[in-house]
Amino acid sequence: PLKLIIVDLDGTLWSHNLAEEGPAALITAINVANQDKNGVATFLKSCAEKGVLLAICSKNNLDDVVKVMQNLGDFPLNMGDFVYIKANWENKTKNVQEILSSLQFSQESVCFIDNSIEQCAEIKDSFPKMLVVHSDEFELVDSRDFFRTGIFEFGQLTKEDLLRKKSYAVNRKLVEAQGSHYDLDDFLVGLEMSCMFSEITVDDMPRINQILERTNQFRANRKFDFDLRDERIKYLKFELVDKYTSY
Repeated sequence: PLKLIIVDLDGTLWSHNLAEEGPAALITAINVANQDKNGVATFLKSCAEKGVLLAICSKNNLDDVVKVMQNLGDFPLNMGDFVYIKANWENKTKNVQEILSSLQFSQESVCFIDNSIEQCAEIKDSFPKMLVVHSDEFELVDSRDFFRTGIFEFGQLTKEDLLRKKSYAVNRKLVEAQGSHYDLDDFLVGLEMSCMFSEITVDDMPRINQILERTNQFRANRKFDFDLRDERIKYLKFELVDKYTSY
């Protein structure tokens, strides 16, 4: 299932060029002139509501991008909708690879959207298993139609999936804090982590099955016989929680 969408900015998420016009003009165009309500932004908002993570990969100055994203008013997306922002003048293939490595996603579960045919071709050549979509596709049909095509598969989402964005935001802060032993200790203490365990109930089964099906890290062997009706067996779940979210 699709887990992450990486999107370009200029000409894709909005029609203006941030590098040429500057943050103030772009903010005015979106908030005052009520422009740039395009299909890409509307579609991405729908994806975010379905639990898909969003990231930005743009050739721009990071400070300018952050300034715009923090001041968007009448626009489907804002700063809080994105778990990762990669804005610089480096090669986009390099930036996409760094996003994948940081968030620990394989290319099969990622979609890349850009308004440049050449850029789309470059990413597709570098990541052949990634879904690459030109932004013009979203202007040809209603963005809701993309959900009906079967191109974008979201799978069965659990309540934990909907909290995934917070988890990745904390993980990114953890990586940044690892550069200093003092900062790392201070960060970990500040998370106020706790581990809780309790018996598994029927309500827990969607998440339990999801974990067992998509990873082998818990498998000592291939045999699993979950039968909550068997009173001879007691099943326990362990849950890590911090002040931001539950893992």
